[in-house]
Amino acid sequence: VRTMFVGNEAPSRANKRSKRTNKAAKGDVASGRFSCVAALGMILWICLFICCVLALVLNNYEEGEELGLNMKGEETSYIQGPAREKFKYRLPQNALLFSLAAGCFAVFTAAYFVSFILIQGRGPPPTITQSQYIYRGLKTHAWSSLPPQIAVGCVLAVLVGFSSEEIKKGTGFASGGAFCAGALLLLLSQLLGLWTVANANLRVANALAGDKGLSVGLRIATRAGGVCGLVSQAFALMGCAVLYLFITDLVVLVAFAAGGSYLAFLIRVGGTIFSSGARIGDDLIGASDESRKMEEDRIFQQQVMLKKAEEARRERPKQGDVEAPADDDDDDEVQAGFDGKHHPIEMLPSVGGSISEASGSATDAFESLSLALAITAMVGVKHLVNDPEMGAALPFWIAGGGVASSALLSFGLIVFESSSARMLRLALRASNMLCGAAVVGVPLAVLLIKQHTDKTNIGFTQILQFAFCIGAGVLAPELNSVICEVLTDIQSVPSRIASIAEHGGPVQVLLSGTSCGFLGTILPSLVAMLAVTGAFHLEGFYGVALLTVASLGASPFYASMAAFSAVSSNAYFLVPTVASTAGVGGGRSSGRARRRAIKMIELSAATSQSGKVASVTSVLFLAFCVSIIVLAEALTRDNQQLATFVGRPISEFSFIGLFSGVFLPFGFVGVTMAAVSGIGHEYVTHCKTQLKEDSPDRIVALVQRLVAFGQHRSYEKVALPLVVSIGAPLMAGMFLGAPGLSIFLQTCAITAFCLSTFLTVTASLFESARNYILYGNLVKDADASGRVARVQPGDPPYNALTLARSIGAPMGDASGPALAQHVKLILVFGVLSLGLFKIDPGKTWEYGFVAAAGVVLCASLIAIVSRWLALKRTPINTMLSKTELDYHDSRIEATKTEAMLTEQGDASPMSLAREGGASPLYREATQATDAAARSFQLHKSSEEM
Repeated sequence: VRTMFVGNEAPSRANKRSKRTNKAAKGDVASGRFSCVAALGMILWICLFICCVLALVLNNYEEGEELGLNMKGEETSYIQGPAREKFKYRLPQNALLFSLAAGCFAVFTAAYFVSFILIQGRGPPPTITQSQYIYRGLKTHAWSSLPPQIAVGCVLAVLVGFSSEEIKKGTGFASGGAFCAGALLLLLSQLLGLWTVANANLRVANALAGDKGLSVGLRIATRAGGVCGLVSQAFALMGCAVLYLFITDLVVLVAFAAGGSYLAFLIRVGGTIFSSGARIGDDLIGASDESRKMEEDRIFQQQVMLKKAEEARRERPKQGDVEAPADDDDDDEVQAGFDGKHHPIEMLPSVGGSISEASGSATDAFESLSLALAITAMVGVKHLVNDPEMGAALPFWIAGGGVASSALLSFGLIVFESSSARMLRLALRASNMLCGAAVVGVPLAVLLIKQHTDKTNIGFTQILQFAFCIGAGVLAPELNSVICEVLTDIQSVPSRIASIAEHGGPVQVLLSGTSCGFLGTILPSLVAMLAVTGAFHLEGFYGVALLTVASLGASPFYASMAAFSAVSSNAYFLVPTVASTAGVGGGRSSGRARRRAIKMIELSAATSQSGKVASVTSVLFLAFCVSIIVLAEALTRDNQQLATFVGRPISEFSFIGLFSGVFLPFGFVGVTMAAVSGIGHEYVTHCKTQLKEDSPDRIVALVQRLVAFGQHRSYEKVALPLVVSIGAPLMAGMFLGAPGLSIFLQTCAITAFCLSTFLTVTASLFESARNYILYGNLVKDADASGRVARVQPGDPPYNALTLARSIGAPMGDASGPALAQHVKLILVFGVLSLGLFKIDPGKTWEYGFVAAAGVVLCASLIAIVSRWLALKRTPINTMLSKTELDYHDSRIEATKTEAMLTEQGDASPMSLAREGGASPLYREATQATDAAARSFQLHKSSEEM
């Protein structure tokens, strides 16, 4: 202000604001930016990649031992050979160094993707404003989640240290540190994934409205998803490799996986409860009913016009007309952009989708891979007595090949503007199969080279059996995802459900959908059963272990596609604003942008379902390996061999474990569904009593407050399932013994697999049947004149399917994916506490009551604290809401007054106010702003104290 009076040409803040307003009115596209941090990250990780490759080369020379690279490990045999016989083996250094190199290359690829995304155009200013609501919501959720995550992690780190000390003396401190390292790496990958998704949303929406929209938009979305999948898998692989290389103890690797497991449970389960509750709250409030109805009508009309154009295109060659029609980008006149008149809860589904799909899938992949590597290496060392080094090396060769190939294939997605959603899905599936080929090819090539150079005792027949187990692990999740996609394809079963809706009602729709969901569980269960049976028949327990880690070999691709689903949904939410901005980029069309966005939405629905089915399939395989480890460790402590124990009659304790493992997943689903319903109702109450729809300048603050409220409530509701998941293996092992716990883990995983598949398929069936009508596919009977009419949004069949979708969506989005996290947390703490279990439960049943009392005490404490916070939150939130909103109101009024006086010729109202010469209106506005700011800061300080 002072420099303005001495003649400086620098513009004032009001002039800058007016220029930004004029720029927004013109619809200029905001350019991207170059990221120095991403560039430095590429340099750093490519240098580390080169160092790992050089170390791998040096390790294959005889001088490697002199360089300190020849390291030994020590284990106790109990799967093959005499029980409790200690032996030493050479660490699989080549495999570990290869895993480090693959992880470094994957993180380098992710850094390049971040740089590529940030340099893209961000779109017009209205889109940036709208995307800021999602970005601020994600930021608020991430930061408000840190205190409970840290508090729970500190308690569990101490427990993991004590339990690891019981398994193997001297590993307690290292296990506690590994637990913290796993949690930290998972948290970093989750925050980076969320940040990338938040920045990719508006860039994808801007690209879809451009000339080469589908190709560029899909490339940005897949690379944003690639950052989530590649970073999480690379961190898991590198963390396990570093710990194994320097600590040489496999129990520490399990502790590393436990650090990621508890955090993944909080993020995935809490995020899905938050997301599903937000959707229910949005539906109950009905703030977006009118805009949603307009959107559905636009989609229906556009799809009908596309079908008519396609029919006309087919008839032209028959009539001798080969001239192509002009591209009709039609519905520009009905396209409505973002005007700021939105209820804050309308933004929450976008925020929740990013958390549950992007963050949840990435953390799920991290947890699964780290646990699978630890368990498979543990089984391999104790199983392959003729070559324990190779037994521990194979899982790292498999995972390293999968991570490196996923990074390479993420570059090469080729898309054409005319590609349909089905063609795009086939292209992604082809890339996934190429990744699977690398997962099989890398360990097979290593085994053949080792045999050719006489560096292994494994024969050629056994190599082929290993290849079969690895190949079955790659194919089983892919086959299950294909089966579920065929069942839920819009032209197959959903079309029949839509026809039933036309002639029936909601009851018939629900019955037909759930019956098809039950039937859809049969084929995936048969595929999983055949894979496990074949692997066990060929290579015993180690075959099942290889099957497990191979099923996760392509998991970076699945995690990337799940994150792609979140980016596509958010971009679809932003497309109307981009396309409706006048003059943006020249030649933009809302009709074309909408068609491209619909293709991405169809593709994202398939990829999201595939990720869920593949995840629960790998959990089923993992449960068999963990049950073997638990039983074998207990037998070793009792001086018995596993081979002599297998085949004995099942005891009564095992029967109890069988039934306990069946009803526990059903109880977990009931708790999560009740949590989703409860938080949806709480959203409604909170919005009606403390929030109101108002000026767009206040929406950011309101969205942040609503996200913080939902995050606190979702974490309070997820606390009880967390305690039960940790305490369940302890109680089962104490009361039922190691054999009963082994059966309990297997039946729990089998029930969760079937139940999760049923919930996912049923929810997808209802969604696809609704889209079948929305896309204009359901035709009514022709009238007397022969004219064909179509069922459209608003008709009774569509309303019945919308009701079914509202019921099925929480089951498929919340309970289905959460079951996988529930089972994995049980498996992790079942392994970490195996030093406490005996074969005969008569020696440990007294401690079972102690574990049960601890679970009940923790559950009661959680209920009391939740109730106390609920009572305390209401008056504080009301007070803060009033002061915060008064502060925002006064700022808005002062800003409007300043702009008005500037337009009237007042060059510097701020300086005049400071000198006492401003108008009374402006002085009154600034005084109100200062008073509200002081009040708000006072109440904020009181809350912190």
